[in-house]
Formats: sequence, C-alpha cells, structure tokens
Amino acid sequence: MRVHLYMRPRDRMQQTTNPPIMAALEGLRRHGLDPVVLPAERPRACDLAVVWGVKRPHAMASGRRALVLECGYIGDRTREWFSAGYDGLNGKADFCNRDVPSDRWDKHFARYMRPWRGNYDGEYVLIMGQVANDFSVRGIVNIRNWYRDVAGEIARAGHVARFRPHPNDRSQAIVPGAQTLHGSLDAALASAKWVVTFNSNSGVNAVLHGVPAVTVDRGAMSWDVTGHEIASPPPMSDRSDWGRRMGYTQWNIDELRDGVFWEHLRQGMDHVVAVREGA
Repeated sequence: MRVHLYMRPRDRMQQTTNPPIMAALEGLRRHGLDPVVLPAERPRACDLAVVWGVKRPHAMASGRRALVLECGYIGDRTREWFSAGYDGLNGKADFCNRDVPSDRWDKHFARYMRPWRGNYDGEYVLIMGQVANDFSVRGIVNIRNWYRDVAGEIARAGHVARFRPHPNDRSQAIVPGAQTLHGSLDAALASAKWVVTFNSNSGVNAVLHGVPAVTVDRGAMSWDVTGHEIASPPPMSDRSDWGRRMGYTQWNIDELRDGVFWEHLRQGMDHVVAVREGA
C-alpha cells in the first residue's frame, strides 16, 4: 500500500515536542507500512494520504482515501487527544466506529459525562461562538449573520439570549439582542437553559456537562444527541450509544506512536487495497 504523509512545517501542531503527525508516522511504521513524507504543497498519487486538518485539499485528494488527524473532542484535546478519521473533518469523517464496543469510552471518557440537567432550568439560551474563519464554517455560513439570526429567533420564542465568543476568535463579534459573556465555559453553562451552536465542539462540551444542546450542521460531533430546532427545547437523549462511538474517534499520543489507532482504522483501507491488488 502506497502511503504518503504530508507535512506542513509552519503548522503549530507539527512543532510541538510530540507532534501527532510524527507520532502517527511512527505508528504506521510499526505496522510494516513505509509512508513517504512529502510537503503538502507537492502531493503525489497514493493509496492513503495522511494529513493534519483539511486545509490542503489537493494533498487529501492525492490518496484513494485521506486519513485526517486533528484535535480531539474530549479531555485535553490539543495536547493529549487527537482525532483520526477518513475523508473529512469532525462529523463528516468516517471513524469506522459504527459497531465498536464501549471499552474505550468506559476506560478513558465516561468520567466526563454528567447527568442531564432536568426541566431546562436556567436564565438564558446560550449561543456559542466559533472562530469566524475556521474551516468548519468557511463557505457554509456567515457566522456573524447566523449569530444575529439565532438571537432574534430565541427572542421571538420568548427566551433571553446570551452569547459566549470563542476564546480564540479575535473578531470580537457583538451579537445584537444577546449580551456577551466573557467568563469561563463552566460559568456560562451553569445558567443556560440550553446551548445553540452551528457545529462547534462546544456542543460536545454542553452534552458532557448535562446541558441540552442544539446543532444545525451535521458536521457537529454532537449531532446525534442534540436537537436541531433553535428555539425549541432540545431532547435529553440517551447518550450511551453516542459515547460508545465517540470512544473510537480520538487517540492519545502514545496510541498514535504505538500504532494502536491503526489497528482499528486499517479496516477502512481493506476494500481500497483489495481493489488495487485485484482481489
């Protein structure tokens, strides 16, 4: 199997002490693969393209499949846990996790799950901000206009709207009709009836905190356990199946380096390899 691993030297996640992309390279080698390391700007045809993020579509398209590494969703998601899925980002990726057991969830992540907060107690509906130029919203929605429209819909339904900007968003967006909250995420969630987000990982945070959430884009990792009508109280769904599958979306740096992630994800390449070899 021809594997190309694409590097972007200026990416901060490839400049850390234990960069996940290099850990994945080591893990693939432990399984007998011999990835060719190439600059993302000069892709070549291969069976599997391994990339960090989805900002280099030509590198992704160079493979019959693309294995996308990114920040994780639960726990320390920038230094310890990293997602790995095929051909897309977040909820649009294939994590080969439809029929997985609950072992990883039970071992690593179940402790983060709090019981649902009942009766939609709270003072406001909380709109979660996202980075305005983030790839997850680029070309899909004008996020500032979306905030404004959501705040209006919440007000018309008789609720108070509040807005919490993303801590990495430098645009300092102000949302008409929604007071801005600048405190911690925990403090903002504590008084929320429910959360509304386009597709931010804050939906995962809310669900884990036991705060019902609304998402409107299927790319949201919390889509399956959230509502999708902005001004209606979202359901408090059974989260056990969602958690089971979430356990196989992210891997720690040691699991990347040791190749544990590939023991699971190699199944996503079985058909590609079989077709290439004429099986």
